[in-house]
Amino acid sequence: MTGWAVEQAIPETEALRQYTIAHYGTPKETYVTGHSMGGHLTIATIESYPNRYDGALPLCGLLEPATYAIERGGALVAAFHYYYPGVLPGPTDIPASVPLDDALATKVQAALASNPVGHAEMLALGHFKTDADLAEVVTFFTYIQRDFAQKTGGSVLDNANLIYAGGADDDALNLHVRRYTGSPDAFAYLRTWYTPSGLLSKPTLAVHTTYDPIIPADSIALYPDAVQRSGSSANFVQQLVAHDGHCSISGPETTAALQELIRWKRTGVRPNAGPLTVN
Repeated sequence: MTGWAVEQAIPETEALRQYTIAHYGTPKETYVTGHSMGGHLTIATIESYPNRYDGALPLCGLLEPATYAIERGGALVAAFHYYYPGVLPGPTDIPASVPLDDALATKVQAALASNPVGHAEMLALGHFKTDADLAEVVTFFTYIQRDFAQKTGGSVLDNANLIYAGGADDDALNLHVRRYTGSPDAFAYLRTWYTPSGLLSKPTLAVHTTYDPIIPADSIALYPDAVQRSGSSANFVQQLVAHDGHCSISGPETTAALQELIRWKRTGVRPNAGPLTVN
């Protein structure tokens, strides 16, 4: 894991573009693409520097505001600590020496059966299909808490104004879970790196799986809404692949999506929203 690297990746992506031009000449067309956080970077790049690219292909991208995504993950971590105290480190002030790895995720998964009420509530809150997904996600977002604390000097754990909803134990959870308030400076950093505007002047084709435990499909609905509000709907299409898992998009599917994006740029005909077609 390298942590949240959007601030570093934006100038590095531009440096790569310039390097390619300097060594191989100016291309006829240039597209930007990336997976997961790279999808977030793809949106930040095409929104901020549209004159440098002909189109964008965010794959399984984190398309919502970074603040929203990190708050969502932190709220899950706080709920897990309520139901399973002592299983995970933190949730704040996590020492750098503590390993947050697959072994810890295995420990988390093994603990789930010890609290059937908490187990059911956590599965419902995250819409998780498996215990392994639940364990992986709360371990991952524990890492995220530490990563941002190291980067910004403040906490991004903030569930103070959240109403937990989705499971049979919502009432008890909302009454008794510990409430945390994040650091204003840490959230200012998140807003900068990055809050999508939805303003698009170049073709942008996003592809997502129908089930993604880390970036839920319902969260990406925030971006089409932002695109619509900015008046950029003509430049955005959301497609899907019917797979489970984070970034479970195959090579042939990626190729098909890129071909659709290139065809869109060259002909002006938008791809169809909905399922991605692989010929």
